[in-house]
Amino acid sequence: MDDTSHGRNTVVGASCLASTDGERSRKNPRESRVDRISELPDLVLVHILSFLPMDAAIRTGVLSKRFAYKWASTPNLVFDQDSEWEIDDFITFVNRALLLHDPNCKVQKFTIYMDCMDQVIENSLQEDCVTLWLRFATRKGVEKLNLGFNDEEDPLQLWESRYDSYRYLLPQFIFRHSSFRKLATRFCNFVTYGVVSWAWLKSLSIGYAELNEETIRNILMGSPALECLEFHRCHGFARINICSESLKKLSILEPWAPNDAEGETVLEVSAPNIRSLELSGNWEKMCRLLDMSSLVNAKLDIQMMHQDRNFQYFSEDYSNMLREILKHLSHVENLTVGTWCLEVLSVLEMKSMPSPLSKHRYLILNTLPKKWDLPGIASLLKSSPDLEKLHIDVNPLNVLKFWEHQVFNNYYKHGDDHGESFWESEEKSFKCLLQNLKIIKIVGFDPGYCDIQFAIAFIEFLLKNAQVLEKMVINVRKVKRQTSYAAQELPVVQKLLSFTRASPRAAVLFSK
Repeated sequence: MDDTSHGRNTVVGASCLASTDGERSRKNPRESRVDRISELPDLVLVHILSFLPMDAAIRTGVLSKRFAYKWASTPNLVFDQDSEWEIDDFITFVNRALLLHDPNCKVQKFTIYMDCMDQVIENSLQEDCVTLWLRFATRKGVEKLNLGFNDEEDPLQLWESRYDSYRYLLPQFIFRHSSFRKLATRFCNFVTYGVVSWAWLKSLSIGYAELNEETIRNILMGSPALECLEFHRCHGFARINICSESLKKLSILEPWAPNDAEGETVLEVSAPNIRSLELSGNWEKMCRLLDMSSLVNAKLDIQMMHQDRNFQYFSEDYSNMLREILKHLSHVENLTVGTWCLEVLSVLEMKSMPSPLSKHRYLILNTLPKKWDLPGIASLLKSSPDLEKLHIDVNPLNVLKFWEHQVFNNYYKHGDDHGESFWESEEKSFKCLLQNLKIIKIVGFDPGYCDIQFAIAFIEFLLKNAQVLEKMVINVRKVKRQTSYAAQELPVVQKLLSFTRASPRAAVLFSK
């Protein structure tokens, strides 16, 4: 066929297609012009708009007359001052949006995120606007309130240098609003002058706040239905005592100890009825657990931060603290442990101080196994004879902490490049491998990572010694596929599949 006939056939084909489309449009003239979104019921349209920030929801008014003020009926009001908003423009925008909101519409969720916190607190007029917004929300019966302030500076530096001045003082009517189901604050001050009436509050998150023990006690007494409580970067208290039978989860993240604060070097926690505990982040206080008798799940992923901001500083107080914490967590079924804790356990293991015997059935390790973690991992496995599931969340960002500690230098002075000899010396010490460990999951495995050989040696050890293992799932970290990477990945996978398996039922599966 020559080019001319090919072009002619193409034109004819296009003509036929156009003719067919024309016939379809003549047969169904309305179908091509239907605005299916506008045909949706009002309730559905409002529900869709409720997922948008308010500035985006309001912009939908240009779509059609029907959309003009549909946003005014949404029950979720989210105002987020990002970098594009000047503070005065943002305040004007919020004021006008609230003025136009349907007076008959209840507000379920109300969110205010503001930058330039120092400007708000220094300007009483702007601070009064925030209080009026909160009054609006409570009169509308708000159930979920998120109130957070930020600053263009690093929030941690701001908090430490000017924490006395730069917090918004919550008005007292907030503590009397009984419709709250969920409340989250950041850089807000809690001062209770009367009874707290949060009868239906289920979840409370307090960030970057100064709280005394009396305020915490008043909040707990006034929140009989509270189930989840989180303190993030808070200070002002040395003890958390929770007797509530409704509270199920307690999270303490990065408690802060100001340099001029007396009696805040240790945080004591007693919560006999909670089921889940999380201790995470950079800690400037020592931690002492008391009565935690009902715990089922615990996450211990802390990093003790010395006063000079040195994470590699090691103290005997740290190891004593960690051993005591593990004793109080020995009965929990599910335990998550982070890199810093594993490396402290490594120091203890090398000093012939094993982890306390435990009843853990499910163990999660948030680390990339390295030579510095191996003794700590071994210590936990030895102390968990009932262990049935092992989960390793490989995180290459968890860097070495105590590499200069003398005990590491002495322990590894003869060299062990990949950890094989370490595991060979430990083969007969693990009751969980002989009797109970059935499922192993490794998430984020990266064959191209420079220290992956330690993880490979650990996998080989587990397969070789887990006698009742049923399944090992290895989730390979997603990376941009390159020929060199694929060529590097295949030999590693083949090597893992070639390892001897103690259990005849053990299956090794790969996923991405």
